[in-house]
Amino acid sequence: MKFPVSLHTLSHITFGVLAFLSIYFVTERLCYVDSAWQFWDRVNFEHFVFPSNRYGVFISEIPLFVAVKLGLPLKALVYIFSVGYIALYYLVWRICVYSLKSETAGLTLLLGLCIGVRQSFCHTVTETHQCLVYCALLFAVLDSSVICKEIYRWVLALTISVLALATHPVAVFPILFLTGFYLVKNNKLFSPLAYSVVALTVGIAFIRFLFPENEYDASQYGPLKNLSDLSFNLKEYYSLAYLVRRFRFNYWVVLAVALVTIILVWKEKIPLKGCFSALGVLGYFVLSIIAFRRGDSDLMMEKNFLPGIFMVNLVFADQFIRCNFQNDFRKMGAFSFILISGIVVIIYGCLYFQKRNIYLLSLIDKAASKNISKAIFTSSTCNPNKLEIPWAIGCESLLLSQFTYGECWTIVLKSPDMTIDENGLCFIPVKWCCFAKKNLNPKYFPVPQVPYKVITNN
Repeated sequence: MKFPVSLHTLSHITFGVLAFLSIYFVTERLCYVDSAWQFWDRVNFEHFVFPSNRYGVFISEIPLFVAVKLGLPLKALVYIFSVGYIALYYLVWRICVYSLKSETAGLTLLLGLCIGVRQSFCHTVTETHQCLVYCALLFAVLDSSVICKEIYRWVLALTISVLALATHPVAVFPILFLTGFYLVKNNKLFSPLAYSVVALTVGIAFIRFLFPENEYDASQYGPLKNLSDLSFNLKEYYSLAYLVRRFRFNYWVVLAVALVTIILVWKEKIPLKGCFSALGVLGYFVLSIIAFRRGDSDLMMEKNFLPGIFMVNLVFADQFIRCNFQNDFRKMGAFSFILISGIVVIIYGCLYFQKRNIYLLSLIDKAASKNISKAIFTSSTCNPNKLEIPWAIGCESLLLSQFTYGECWTIVLKSPDMTIDENGLCFIPVKWCCFAKKNLNPKYFPVPQVPYKVITNN
């Protein structure tokens, strides 16, 4: 019995659902740390923003840049910002599937947006998702049978490799894996193009590892330079504890896909393909568990494991297409269940940030009731734990109040290096409110030029 919809139709529906979620949860995707300050920076100064010199993100910034230059209102800019990323991923998916005829790459891309994703869906500007999407496109170029001239394949493959690496340094791992997987699955152990991609990737990664461009990139895998505190007591590894803690939310679906993939590869009886896939996936997870053994925020931990999930998805997608599962009702039904489960997890993540926004709005309302447009909250007047990561709250409150009420209110939490005088007025270092107070664009952010004031319980 054939499944009622084709794989292509199911993919279109999934992208439609993701686009709907990006609209419905638009403020949740806008008002959280990096997304908030990058949106503010791009709109306020009407330019491109390349955080940590990650120039590959310029493509994803084009829709908002054009909209700003057209003078569209802030609400329109917010929706374009949120939906624009889904539109970019959908465009790349169409190129993979319809232009390059790579069903495997298209399915890998789709799974990567749904599986192992919870909080990072609301981290709209994340470069990790973008670089993995470009990695899927790279695989499509390598594996495509419709590229008529090899010179075109060379130019596209090397360009996309640089684009992915310029988007996020972590691209080195999926690029090396997908290139090796392309070789073993096609039994092409020698390919000048594949080895050129590997050489380019390793060269750029080696230079970045030894001479990082910025402190943030250095901190990602910096712990691998110093393993003196490496312990064999697994209870000391925050990264392992995170995987266990998040298993029933994020990773049971990943494990299910991995187990199915192992069975399918085993049945295919191609030892080299199976060994390469297993070593690549396990190697990345072991490396990440060691590198992030000291821990990070849940959002960062989630993103750190996405490249490994990309590898699992690539092998699964290859087996899925090879076995022609799209004509089997039960197997397509199981695949649909995987996608639905992933989307349900994403919705739970959005609801988590929705609660955060509700609390942030309550703080804005409190400041507004006292007619304080620039407010400082202390531990006695708010609960910092409900804000989780509050360093960009200045931008978040500014954007949320303007989007929700059409008026600008901005709040910050009291920090040790704030200078407060006897009248409750203060000077705040820019890093704590995450925007330059004197350079607000009045067209979008008409905040009164008044000092910050401390909110009291009176």
